[in-house]
Amino acid sequence: MTPWLPFPRGVPIRLQIIVLLIATQLLAHAATVFVVRIGTGGFDEKVPEGIAADSLAPLTTVLGITFQLPAAEVADVLQAATDFDSRLTLEAGIEPQPEDDINVVGRRLLSSIRDSFPELAPERVAVAEAAIHSFWPFTIGNYKLAVELDDGTWLTFTPSRDTFVRIFPLFVLLLATTVLAVPLAAFSIWAGGTLVAPLRRLAGAAQRFGVDLHAEPATETGPAEVRAVARTFNTMRERLRSMVEARAFALAAISHDLRTPLTRLRLRIHALSTDTDRDRLLNDVGAMENMINSALTYIRNEGTPLTRQKFDLSALVQTICDDADEGRQAVWFDGPDRLPMTGDPDRMGRAIANIVANAMKYAGNAEVSLQANAETETVTLTIADNGPGIPVDDREVLFDPFRRGDEARAGGRATGFGLGLSIARDIVERHHGTIRLSDNSPTGLKVTIELPTVEG
Repeated sequence: MTPWLPFPRGVPIRLQIIVLLIATQLLAHAATVFVVRIGTGGFDEKVPEGIAADSLAPLTTVLGITFQLPAAEVADVLQAATDFDSRLTLEAGIEPQPEDDINVVGRRLLSSIRDSFPELAPERVAVAEAAIHSFWPFTIGNYKLAVELDDGTWLTFTPSRDTFVRIFPLFVLLLATTVLAVPLAAFSIWAGGTLVAPLRRLAGAAQRFGVDLHAEPATETGPAEVRAVARTFNTMRERLRSMVEARAFALAAISHDLRTPLTRLRLRIHALSTDTDRDRLLNDVGAMENMINSALTYIRNEGTPLTRQKFDLSALVQTICDDADEGRQAVWFDGPDRLPMTGDPDRMGRAIANIVANAMKYAGNAEVSLQANAETETVTLTIADNGPGIPVDDREVLFDPFRRGDEARAGGRATGFGLGLSIARDIVERHHGTIRLSDNSPTGLKVTIELPTVEG
C-alpha cells in the first residue's frame, strides 16, 4: 500500500522535505501560541483591558485622589506624585493625537482611563505619542497618556515599554516564530539538498548507464539507505555489462566464424557452369554477409562508448545522400551549407545512412531536410519517401532489434536482421536526441530526428 502524502505526483522530494520541515515547525509554534493564550486567560477580550488598567494604575490612583481633595491641596499632591514617580509629569499644554492615528494599544489605554473616570469629558483625555517605533504590522513604543486638570494643566503618564507585550503576548510569539523561521528555512533548504543530492546523483548515474554501458558507476554517498541502493545499482550494473559483453563476444565469434564457410561457398559457386544458378547463390551469400555485417555493427554499437568531437552535420548528411544516390537523382537534400555539432560523426553517419538506405530500398527515393534552431540549440533532420509507408501499429515495434517489416510491403526486398532502425535509434538516443516515424504526404514514410547541437 502506497503511503499517503499531501503532495501531487511529480513534486521533487527535496521540495517535499522542505515543506514538511517548515510545516511541522509552524504547527508546533501554532500549538505553542494556543497553549500560551489559554494559559494567560484564553481569548477573553477582558484580559487585555485588565492589563491596560493595571498598567495605568499610578495615573488613575493620583487622579482619583486629586478629584476628592480640595483645590488648595491638589497642587501639593501632584507635586509629590511627580517627584515620586518619574513617569508622571505636569505640562502646561500638549497636542493630542487624532484618535484615528492611534493604534490598538493606545486605544486600549485611552479606553481604560475613560472607563475609570466617566465624569471626564472625552476631549480631556488624550494620547500623545512618545518614542514610537514602527515594526510591521504593529507600532510599539512608549505611550504618553494625558488628562486635563481643572486648572488647564495636563497630567501625563508614560507606561512602561512592556505594556504592549503584556496587552498582546501573541505579538511576542509571532515575533519569535518569525525570527525562528529564517534559520529554519535555511536549515530546511540545506537538509533537503543534502538528503536529495545522493538520490539525484544516483538517478543521473542510472540515466547515463541507460545510454552508455561504460558510464561511471554511481557514487556511494549519502544516508545508509541511499548508499545501499547505490551499491546494489553498481552491482546490477556490473552484472548487466558482463552479460551484454558476453553476449556480444559470443555473437561476434559466431559471426566471424561464419565468414570462413561463406568464403568457401562463394568459391565453389564460381565453379558452377550455370550462370543463373550461380547468380542466385551469390545473391544469397551476399545477403548472408550483409546480415553478419549488420550483426557485428549492432554489437559494436552496444559495446563501445561514443566519441565526442565537433563535426559538420550538414556536410556529413550531404555525403551520405550523394553516396546513396549514385547519380540517379533520386535523393534530394535541403539544408544549410554548414551546421556544426558535437557528437560521434561515425556513429551518426551510420544511423542516417541506415534510414536513407531504407528509403531507397522500399521507395527508391528520399527527400532529406536539415534545419537548425539557434534558440534551443537543436537541429531537426527529416528523411521522407513516397513508398508504401508503415502502419501506425507497426512503427514502434520496428525499432526493436531483429524486427523486420512486412514482406508484402517490402516487395520481396526485405533482407538483413532488421537492425537498421534499432541501430539508428540507439545512436540518436545516445546523442540525447529523439527519433520518430510519421506519415508523409500524400504517401510514404517520414523519419524525424531531433538532436542537440551542443553536448548535453
